[in-house]
Amino acid sequence: MKKTTISTYNRTNHTLEIYPSIMAADFLHLERDLTAVKSASGIHFDVMDGHFVPNITFGSGMLNTIRRVSPLPISVHLMVEHPQEILQQLLPSLTKKDVVYLHVELPFQDLTTTIKILKRSGINCGLTLRPSTPITRINRILNSHPTIKRILILGAQPGFYGQPMSHNTLQRISYACKRPGNIKVYVDEGVTLKNAKQLKKAGASGIISGHAIFFSKGKKPASVIEALRKL
Repeated sequence: MKKTTISTYNRTNHTLEIYPSIMAADFLHLERDLTAVKSASGIHFDVMDGHFVPNITFGSGMLNTIRRVSPLPISVHLMVEHPQEILQQLLPSLTKKDVVYLHVELPFQDLTTTIKILKRSGINCGLTLRPSTPITRINRILNSHPTIKRILILGAQPGFYGQPMSHNTLQRISYACKRPGNIKVYVDEGVTLKNAKQLKKAGASGIISGHAIFFSKGKKPASVIEALRKL
């Protein structure tokens, strides 16, 4: 019988990857804000269709603009009912250093088809899920698609800005980190300067935040990024 390898990821001795969320940037001064976070690990880009979540955000036009201004990798979070349609619009602007996160709540066949499109295109694929969705839902997809190595844990319901983090977020991070295959876990929604260290200790490889990076009182984005890396 094949032996299952459990991840032995060190939960404290690593440097957090930092992804500022472009949702919190000043769109009238987008180039300025992207330049201000040039020391980050990448840029986070939320796509909402007004159906999967109530709000509507960005599309391919904004992604093209970010790509022209910033050389950083981009993580794309698709909060949409029809990811294949949206993905076809985004693919020309994506590169092999980027990642696209898909929701496990989507119909299994739609999710599988979209994963295959990303794989054929050479784009990294990650999984994400609402806080109300049991974390065990990741297992079926990961078992079917072992090349997926990233999980995005949402600390609050997606689609609403500035919510407090759910009480079970740390447990969900820990569960995902224990999956076979050295899964890297990232956290979005509700991330602050105060709770980032706890997220790292629980096993998070990286964090996504807009408010903490762009709106920390008296601190420039670059200094916040540096402080988070030193945790």
